[in-house]
Amino acid sequence: KNWQYADAAAKRSKTAADTKQFLKHSEKFGKRTSGLKMATDRMSSEESEQIDELSIDTLKSYTKKATAAKEKNWQYADAAAKRSKTPADTKQFLKHSEKFGKRTAGIKKAADKMSSEEE
Repeated sequence: KNWQYADAAAKRSKTAADTKQFLKHSEKFGKRTSGLKMATDRMSSEESEQIDELSIDTLKSYTKKATAAKEKNWQYADAAAKRSKTPADTKQFLKHSEKFGKRTAGIKKAADKMSSEEE
């Protein structure tokens, strides 16, 4: 946004006030750019540890809650399919069917992780 302000002031630049506005916004833009560069450099140089493992209790809890949500999405999709008189009903059916599929995949993935950790 500051660059847009600076650019507009540069295009106008008929008065000293326009030049002053240009310099002000250009300086702000430069500071923000350097600040972003410092932040990204700091983030990339820091060693960040990513946690990939979840406890068995967390996976069980997810499976239980996701199963309930999956069944609810199936009910919504089924109701929309039965109505299916308008494009909105079809859209609702597709939305809930997609959620159902994603929940099913998530539950399967959690079950696979639980079985591999128990071995």
